[in-house]
Amino acid sequence: MKDRIPDKNVMENGSDQIPELLPYSLVKDGRDARFFYRDLARITNRVLDKGDMLRDELKLYRRLLPKNDASTDGELLLDLLILGVLRRRYLGSALVAPRFVLFLLHTVNRLRKLFSHSGFGWLRAILGRVKGALLYAAYRPRAPIAPGDCPAWPTLLYRWLSSVGDFDEEMIRLRPVFSYLNRVDERFLLSATQHVSRFVDWFEVHCETLLGKYMHSIDRYLEDVWPKRIGRVGYLLSGKSRVEYYLNMVGAEILGRRFSESFNAARVRSLHVPSCMRRPEMWCHKTKTRYGYRCTRCTIDCPVAVLSAMIAKDNCDVYIVNHKTATYAKWERRKRKNNGVIAVTCAPNILSEAFKGRRLGIPLQSAILDYSGCTHWLRRPCVTNVYAKRIREILAVKGKGKRNNSPAEDE
Repeated sequence: MKDRIPDKNVMENGSDQIPELLPYSLVKDGRDARFFYRDLARITNRVLDKGDMLRDELKLYRRLLPKNDASTDGELLLDLLILGVLRRRYLGSALVAPRFVLFLLHTVNRLRKLFSHSGFGWLRAILGRVKGALLYAAYRPRAPIAPGDCPAWPTLLYRWLSSVGDFDEEMIRLRPVFSYLNRVDERFLLSATQHVSRFVDWFEVHCETLLGKYMHSIDRYLEDVWPKRIGRVGYLLSGKSRVEYYLNMVGAEILGRRFSESFNAARVRSLHVPSCMRRPEMWCHKTKTRYGYRCTRCTIDCPVAVLSAMIAKDNCDVYIVNHKTATYAKWERRKRKNNGVIAVTCAPNILSEAFKGRRLGIPLQSAILDYSGCTHWLRRPCVTNVYAKRIREILAVKGKGKRNNSPAEDE
């Protein structure tokens, strides 16, 4: 079955229609995304309230961290949840992946980062094709491995996740956990694995009750469209399962709550949106700055222009970000502190973005695209959108404030 491609109307206005066959959509059946964010808040509250299921593991995890670590119990619970989901999804692949394939993947990912600067796009494209082929060799979806069936799973899973390059931020965060699990005795490891596995079971079932309606096409997508993504750099990203989408959504909400006060105290705030939200290149007159492409509101019906006009009074600039890693690195090198960012991205990417902001010391809030529109999911990209009131709600918490030298003013 061919992936459904929107007509010209869709290409020009992402809010008119959307492709029918995508992993998720927050705006199906004529409803806007406010219902999704209501359901997301509810399930996040349930997850945080259920932390008692891992009470002992959380206490032990807290002792592994430095004394000056300011992580909340919610963040530590999220870390263990991530660990459980990744083990369930990828341990089977880690057991059978050839070592030389993982070595090649690790090398290719390092080269892609080395040549991430503008001017090397052609080389990154070639390396991306190589990575796509290697991912197909390294990723073999298999049934979950029972907690007691593989005592060496921390070593195998860590090696696999570190090599594929799609979980870099998660691995930076979880490195102390993997290091500890490699040292504990087998009986304790089995007990902890069973507890985390039961929590993942509970998480998946309860997320399905509230968030499952936004994922009704994912099974058809993974069966009909995802196999055609073989050889693409986003092969692993576009093949994520239902529970991984739930993990990203809930995880981003937990981290957003954690850093909301820091964001509200930020002197300079900006909104980073992906290029799939803007009108096609022939109509977009964005201007290049050191921190991304700044929206000039050149087209009145462009989703990015609409957002830019809506939040202009909130002293928040809008940047179209083509390569999020490079943009965040530039924000990291800024001399001025107190910079807040609202990151807009698709659901499978949102948690990595939140972790990246945390690592770089950027108070970050997030909003999820209504649906994915880039070539990771579609043969031809379409214009997507984001729930504008979500952005207004994030900015409204701070309310008034005098503008202080936006990044563009430093040009």
